[in-house]
Amino acid sequence: MYFHGEWLGKGTIIGQKYVCGYCGTETSSSGGYNFQQRNEKFGFYEQVAFILICTSCNFPTFLTEDYTLQVPQPKMVANVENLPPPLAILLNETRKAISAELYNSTVLLCRKMLMNLAVLEGADKNKSFVYYVDYLERHDFITAKMKPWVDRIRQIGNTATHEIPDISKEDAYMSFEFLIMLLKLVYEFPHKMQPK
Repeated sequence: MYFHGEWLGKGTIIGQKYVCGYCGTETSSSGGYNFQQRNEKFGFYEQVAFILICTSCNFPTFLTEDYTLQVPQPKMVANVENLPPPLAILLNETRKAISAELYNSTVLLCRKMLMNLAVLEGADKNKSFVYYVDYLERHDFITAKMKPWVDRIRQIGNTATHEIPDISKEDAYMSFEFLIMLLKLVYEFPHKMQPK
């Protein structure tokens, strides 16, 4: 996306609500910079973008008038309690990837997390992805109703690993959502059910 116009001096900007990509606060900027672009057809200047200053952390965010582009993007919020450290590190990396719209990376990280989950739950190391999925199924981490999800993630992961086309946003989000659900079932919910 390319803009041709001019930045105006810092001023008051009212009504531009957004989620800050730095601190995660839902905010409405009280100040920032306006970017105007000349409409060649009608000869007037129109507002096309802003640099907004977060009222919570004071960091800047670039945002287009139509909200189609925000830099930095808000981070995907998907916390899972009681994760083993290796999975917690990978989950944080996966959240950053999907928040930055790195969909190929997101899917590959989801595959890596499934493999790590299987190993942490007793599977042998240095095996194929299919081996790890089969292990999770045989040991009832993946139910029969979850099987279509896993098969779809396997296909998406194979595309990301071995083929030229890029992964779509929808496929990346589906892989990520499934992974979050599985991690919650394996680690968070059993922990919450333990007597205090």
